[in-house]
Amino acid sequence: MTHRMPRRSLSPLLFCCIFSGSALAASPAIRDLAKLPVDRPLGPAEQKVIADYVASRLEQLRSAKTLQQVQKARKALSDGYRVHPDSVYYQLAYAKHVAVGAGRLLSLRGDPLRPVKELHLGMAVAVMPQYEIQPALVAMSKHSSPAVRYWAAKGYRRAGRRILMMGGEHARTMTATLERMGLKESSGPVLGEVLQALGPYRDIGGNEAKALLAALDHVWSARINGLRDGRAEAVAAYRRSLGVIVRLQSRDLKAALQLAADVMEAASLALKAAKSAKADQAESVEMLKDTLLLVERYIGEMLQVRSRPIQGVLADQKKSPEERRILVRLKALNFWWPKLTAKGVRRRVKPVPTTGPATTRPTGSRPARSGPAK
Repeated sequence: MTHRMPRRSLSPLLFCCIFSGSALAASPAIRDLAKLPVDRPLGPAEQKVIADYVASRLEQLRSAKTLQQVQKARKALSDGYRVHPDSVYYQLAYAKHVAVGAGRLLSLRGDPLRPVKELHLGMAVAVMPQYEIQPALVAMSKHSSPAVRYWAAKGYRRAGRRILMMGGEHARTMTATLERMGLKESSGPVLGEVLQALGPYRDIGGNEAKALLAALDHVWSARINGLRDGRAEAVAAYRRSLGVIVRLQSRDLKAALQLAADVMEAASLALKAAKSAKADQAESVEMLKDTLLLVERYIGEMLQVRSRPIQGVLADQKKSPEERRILVRLKALNFWWPKLTAKGVRRRVKPVPTTGPATTRPTGSRPARSGPAK
């Protein structure tokens, strides 16, 4: 005699697994996305194909049980965006649906893979440089994990130009979000990405460029005390961000000189205060030297001065490390500052007693916003 299993005997877990598997199998695939038009705005039915694909991949990421499954889901989500690399219509629509669905994956509860899933979601979002992705970037910028905030700042670096080109509320939201991140950020790598994301963008001018420069100047000067105190992550953050000066100098030479002078002043103070190169400080000391060499080069190029006195001092092995540290500070004061002051650059970094490069997170007082040097 054959007995049928009552439907209620199916466990909820088994039912969910069957349902999830069926939903994933029935969802649109890459080949369905490839059939969508690319030369015009997408209609409701076409938008639904994208929405269903994105929703299924986000669910695949949310329900993943292993690292390999997380990686597979993230790849599928990113690959969907790249199906039509030359179609703005398609990529805008795709980014919009990702931004709508990403929020619920940034607040998973009781999931042992939560940090990994949030990280991989951030990585996927950051490769979609469209203005429609901004709601996801804003949400990521407020996340408790520095890894997620890192990808928010990275995403803004990639999408920034397109967001700013939209102007209005889009541009204001981006500038305000990055400024807030920069003033509060405790992670050096994230701060470095934020500073770079606040840098100037090609073909962006007018009020958007002015507001972005004001935010950059505010964050740059507010966090510079971390570099002055020789804190390892702050030194690394400013060292990585020196390219902003290069991008800025052709647009606003005085503003670029001000940022460079802030770094030279802070780094020379930190190097002078370094009493010894202990094992846990040696890397910071070397990075300070590298930062000084690079920023001196930029200042010399902007002022059209060929001499590099700081470089000469650091290369002089006949002098003791302590003598070199003191002489670097004197060269900054006596050689470079008279030239910088003549260009209207202000000394904004306040010298304070320090104990040498530290390995803790960057900190520093936050002066009132004064705006870019005029």
